Amino acid sequence: MNSEEYDPTLEKDVRYFQERHGLEVDGVIGKASFAAMNVPVEKKINQIRVNLERFRWVTHNLSEEYIIVNIARFRAYVVKNSERVFDTNVQVGTDLNKTPDFKSRLQYIGFNPTWTVPRSITIKEMLPKIKKDHSYLSDRNMVLLDGSGKIVPMSSLDFESLSANNFPYTIRQEPGPGNALGQVKFIFPNKYAVYLHDTPSKYLFNKAQRSFSHGCIRTQYPLDLAEVLLEGSSWDKQKIRETLDSKRTTRALFEEPLDVLLLYWTAGLFQQKSVFFYPDIYERDAPILKKLDRDIEKVAF
Repeated sequence: MNSEEYDPTLEKDVRYFQERHGLEVDGVIGKASFAAMNVPVEKKINQIRVNLERFRWVTHNLSEEYIIVNIARFRAYVVKNSERVFDTNVQVGTDLNKTPDFKSRLQYIGFNPTWTVPRSITIKEMLPKIKKDHSYLSDRNMVLLDGSGKIVPMSSLDFESLSANNFPYTIRQEPGPGNALGQVKFIFPNKYAVYLHDTPSKYLFNKAQRSFSHGCIRTQYPLDLAEVLLEGSSWDKQKIRETLDSKRTTRALFEEPLDVLLLYWTAGLFQQKSVFFYPDIYERDAPILKKLDRDIEKVAF
């Protein structure tokens, strides 16, 4: 940034700076941009140290083909033969519903999925609305299921008796354009019940900071991702489209499960020529830095 006037060249530099710092790319040096420009170099060095340590944890045992989700950068990548072949924006969990970092294996892709609402969401968010509005579920293409999986008619409920301790039902959202999982989901077993999926909330991908979900990873271009992952199988673009048009819930299984890594990197290589520094949205950097500094003290003394 050598220009003394705010000309197109300087604006371009500002936009580039904003992009690699996870800010709204508007070319305006507002409060957030100004704060990022004044981060001490020592803090950025420490941020790089923390993420080099994270990098060390996973690079020694990578397969030739895998999916990486960088939670802190709101991006997902597909790597084949050590080359990035696809990437897309994602949305991750809010501060109250943080997306965990872990490793698993992709088992299948589900088209026209149903959504079984997690118990926590059912009780905390939906139950009060159901009691207030008896058409709440039907308006959202949702059904109640009993313990054996049978649909329970809403007309059979005693709404006054329903409570957090007395709600022996499961809520399922049927396939359709309003389904919370959209048209496709990517399932890899894990104890957190977290996975990648489509979303009807497309407008949120326009945000620079995209922590909006209950913990799962909402994917901007899920059908393109599915095509890349299923390349070479019988699931070509036409078969995927025909399956979606059928409205039937269908699984595309993988003969060889694919590694999936949900990682949290707040710094790294940006466009092969610079370093990105993204906000530590879940405040996970400090504990690692503390441990690294403690290890240095042990060596020094």
